[in-house]
Amino acid sequence: MNQLSLVRRSPVIRAWPRQGQAAGPRSVCPEFLTGKRVIGFSIVVGLVAGVCELALQDARRRLIDGTALGALHLNQHAWWMVPLSDALILGVLGISAAVVARVFRARWPLAIGVAGICFAAAFSLLLVYRGLSNLAYATLALGLALQAAPGAIWLVRGRRRMARGGLAAMVCAGVVLSLLPGGRETTRVQAIEPARPGAPNVLLIVLDTVRAQSLNLGRGGRPTSPRLEALARQGTRFRQARTPAAWTLPAHAAMFTGRWAFELSTRLDQPLDDRQPTVAEYLTQHGYETAGFVANTMFGSTFFGLDRGFEHYEDVAITPVEFFRSSLLGRFLLKACLPGLAERDRPTSYFYRKDADEMNRDVLTWLDHRERERPFFAFLNYFDAHDPYIPPEGAPARFGPGPRDDHDVETLRDWHRIDKTRQSKRILRLARDRYEECVAAVDSEVGELLDELDQRGLLDQTVVIVTSDHGELIGEHGLFGHGQSLHSQVTRVPLLLVAPGRAPVGRIVTQPVSLTDLPATIVDLVGIENQSPFPGRSLARFWEPDSIKGGDEPMVLSETVDEEESDQPSLMPSRSLIMEGKVYLRGKDGLEQMYDLSGDPREKHDLTTNPRWAALLKRFREAMRRVDERALAEATAPTIAGNQTP
Repeated sequence: MNQLSLVRRSPVIRAWPRQGQAAGPRSVCPEFLTGKRVIGFSIVVGLVAGVCELALQDARRRLIDGTALGALHLNQHAWWMVPLSDALILGVLGISAAVVARVFRARWPLAIGVAGICFAAAFSLLLVYRGLSNLAYATLALGLALQAAPGAIWLVRGRRRMARGGLAAMVCAGVVLSLLPGGRETTRVQAIEPARPGAPNVLLIVLDTVRAQSLNLGRGGRPTSPRLEALARQGTRFRQARTPAAWTLPAHAAMFTGRWAFELSTRLDQPLDDRQPTVAEYLTQHGYETAGFVANTMFGSTFFGLDRGFEHYEDVAITPVEFFRSSLLGRFLLKACLPGLAERDRPTSYFYRKDADEMNRDVLTWLDHRERERPFFAFLNYFDAHDPYIPPEGAPARFGPGPRDDHDVETLRDWHRIDKTRQSKRILRLARDRYEECVAAVDSEVGELLDELDQRGLLDQTVVIVTSDHGELIGEHGLFGHGQSLHSQVTRVPLLLVAPGRAPVGRIVTQPVSLTDLPATIVDLVGIENQSPFPGRSLARFWEPDSIKGGDEPMVLSETVDEEESDQPSLMPSRSLIMEGKVYLRGKDGLEQMYDLSGDPREKHDLTTNPRWAALLKRFREAMRRVDERALAEATAPTIAGNQTP
């Protein structure tokens, strides 16, 4: 069989008129091809494509690339958002083809519409595989569409159930979705006892990516945090609070469980498992009404397990834009055609970032509708200081001259992916200025929230804790961002604790503390510390030195936490320890650094080569060896029923 006969036997060629054949509507568009059937076909194909996309995304995450960010963000709403997004897009194609066919009183637009629907469905599924150019995606999708379109046209001939079924599926799905609490995930945890009378509320605020160095708490400099400074005067401030991990997920997991990062399951592709209880679970069991609100809708999402124990949890924003871009095809079209609708997102972002104003509205709405007879525990994660360092629209340029032109704005918007080591000193100053503008903006919004709580008469009966999951490097030590460094710009975070009648006012604690002590502190301050499952010790030990909370100072450890489980368990991540007024850093490559906490807060003078500190350096090495041994034992422990033994 020669090549010519192969071409003639192609289903694409057989569907189109041959030479000498009249190009009438019957040759391409049979009588049964109607507008209603094409619309129904487009909706059904969209729903099927959405389901296939979900399956391919999940298969890619499990079998091929566990760190694929698009596959990671399969949130609790993806099962309906993705198919309906694809059905909406392809449905518009089907409706457009039907309208054009009606206007021209012809059926050829219907055939083109079917081909376009096949092209869009193929394009959406090809997008699961990242790394190709748009031209490559389009070429492959066109080839698949040309092969599939003739068969699809005859498939439309199937009974009218195609149209009716597609429209009915869309209507039924819309009814079901209208009954769902948008943006919420409910986790039922049975209360073992009601809250004790007079139990205080608890408000835990985490300022994502806000470093202590950029706040003017108790010092001069830029007024980046006047509202937090006023709050600090009403309670206790911890000057040397340290995060247990250098990026969001393990830091939050450690704050919720009181465990060190190496004891937890959290990695870039692994959520928090159920081995360790969370503070939300414990408070719910003791009669608290619990709710979480996260603006970092990637690592704060329910996919990563941080919602465990919360009765009410809002992560993914259910908005028209987020619904449309939940599918890969919708995301592609939005970025290509209407980038302004998602200008708060990073250019390649796979998730929508809520701003602080939206966060405040969400939590206040929940507070206005909660059960008033129960105390509440509310967790808020603000994301406004995270890159790109773009302050809210209309915010004044209070620090520095601001961007000169559109190129400066685009540089900030692309900050996460550009080569920052090649940027000029002016651009680095601009980035620091804009970052601190973002810090000031979120400080103002936190103040607005506290004002609203005060007007509702809640602040006097609420324990307020404000901290951060990690800081940020903006050129210090020649480094940028977070996650791979343990310098103080990343590990030293703000920590304010205001507990009316339970914590002193105006107290400043200078001793180093770890955020892993937060669960023990919370259950202590609300009076349910008996039989608490949380390790660590309450921070109340600093104003109750004679109580049972005293004793040896606990370890203050920070880790980078490898993004993935290493196939060499003996290869430990970078870690840092604090003791005797010094901080010791040990990198993956074995490089050691040691700095004085009070005399060298910016960590510019390494003490490891100073003979005066040789004995302390030896003690640090021995302490780090013990930590490494514990971490190695945890990593190599046998598994039971899919979980590591504790």
